[in-house]
Amino acid sequence: MNVKSVRIRVYPRNLEKMFDFYENILGLKIQSSWQEDHSIGKIYDLGHSGSIEVVKFLKTEKKYNPENGANISLEVENIESLWEGLKDKAAVLSPLKNYPWKESSFSIIDPEGLEIGFYKKII
Repeated sequence: MNVKSVRIRVYPRNLEKMFDFYENILGLKIQSSWQEDHSIGKIYDLGHSGSIEVVKFLKTEKKYNPENGANISLEVENIESLWEGLKDKAAVLSPLKNYPWKESSFSIIDPEGLEIGFYKKII
């Protein structure tokens, strides 16, 4: 199997709060957005690696289920400047730190409680 990119789908309780977080706190660009009879959502571009879809289904039996035992991890190039830009805007789970497995990383929590980690490989 050759995976070209990954899309992470998030089902928020508060759609507008999540849109604000991904657009204004993380600064992600909107790849596409829609509002139809059955769903409202936006897809945020993560570059060549994939995307994050934030969606609310309006006419479905699918219920919100909190993300237990899951997180999003994003490899980035500019981890130090990203940390400086986010540490006072977002709920920090773990601060920027270098780890023995040759990565530098930090984690924040989105408005729905999902952990979002950012990392950079240390060479």
